[in-house]
Amino acid sequence: MPMSHPQRFSRQLSLAALVKFGYAVKSSYWFVPLILTVLAIILAYLSVWLDAEMGIPASFLPSALTDTAPSGARAVMSVVAGAVIGTTGVMCSLTLVAVSFASSQYGPRLIGNFMGDHGTQWSLGILIATFVYSVIVLKAIEGSDGVDTGIFIPHFSVFLALVLMLISVGAMIYFIHHVPETINVSKLVAGIGHRLETAIREEMESPPPTMAREGRPADPLKVSICLNQTGYLQSLDLTRLSHIARQIDCDAWLLVSPGAFVTRIDHVMELRGIEDISSDLEARIQACFALGDAPTVEQNPTFFARQLSEVATRALSPGVNDPYTAIECVHRIQAALELAISYGPGVHDSDVGPMGLRRLSFKTLLDNSYELIMPYAVSDTLVRSEIARGLRRLSEMTEDSAHQSHIKRLSDRAANPNS
Repeated sequence: MPMSHPQRFSRQLSLAALVKFGYAVKSSYWFVPLILTVLAIILAYLSVWLDAEMGIPASFLPSALTDTAPSGARAVMSVVAGAVIGTTGVMCSLTLVAVSFASSQYGPRLIGNFMGDHGTQWSLGILIATFVYSVIVLKAIEGSDGVDTGIFIPHFSVFLALVLMLISVGAMIYFIHHVPETINVSKLVAGIGHRLETAIREEMESPPPTMAREGRPADPLKVSICLNQTGYLQSLDLTRLSHIARQIDCDAWLLVSPGAFVTRIDHVMELRGIEDISSDLEARIQACFALGDAPTVEQNPTFFARQLSEVATRALSPGVNDPYTAIECVHRIQAALELAISYGPGVHDSDVGPMGLRRLSFKTLLDNSYELIMPYAVSDTLVRSEIARGLRRLSEMTEDSAHQSHIKRLSDRAANPNS
């Protein structure tokens, strides 16, 4: 099969790449501050233009705000800019300390939860935007005290700077309150648990994707697709994959799902019923897969279950020895499992869906939660008994024989940890 050229592959664009970029934007400290900074630049030049060309806004201001000399206006703007950028530096330091503490205490794979925190992003963005606005307005002030000509004091712009300064003070107070909350383990675990429940609801409420037909699974003719890259599969453009498969009249079968680790030579997809494809078509298919350095929540509902399991197993390690944090994780996992059984029709019976796509099932949730915690809970009676209690509740809630079989397997391990 012909291999696609890396440059041709890089030019292809699909929904998978956009989803990956969107997740990177949401989990960054640069996007919101950048947008607010651009808005601050626009606001600064607009307010200075209003002061210079119209002079109307200043007429509505109190005389105490307009009766000032150029040196006084410069002093005000200098104080605002200096104080705001100094505070921003302290806030950045606090943010890095909080992220470092959380990474070492709860696990490095939870950094994305802190990077995506909107409160921190907006707090930093507001202060940076206020600094940029103040510097631009400061530059616009012209003239010297005692000189009648060539004086320009943008009174309205200075007034807006004071308003932004008050908003920045509010953002700083909020940030000081918010940072300790973000590293509070109970709130962290609760936040992950809520997001896991949301992911389960969305999985069960979303209609099944429209896939290509599948009628020749044993067809001897097939083409295997490799990505020629290494990384975690972060998103798939299922609609485009199905459209391509219908165009070339073949059966498409996925061999990996979001969250899986893929090497350069791993086969990620099979096209059954054809003997060969062009390099251009292969590049179009490859562009439907977006790889990254770490698994993400996109199209991966078990992502948060694994995060709760990581916090729990880390809490049960001899170096930490914090069974109560592990119990909180067990409670959140239990709530998600009960939701998976009781919400609507419940999760899928099989974890293999159309076109071979891995989908959420009760067994998948168990394997990515209690199954991961169980080896570390063997020596901890408190956590093991809490898992056993949760499994009994699940057994009482379902009559499905497959569910009962998976629950019994884990219940036996919880009751006889040395077996």
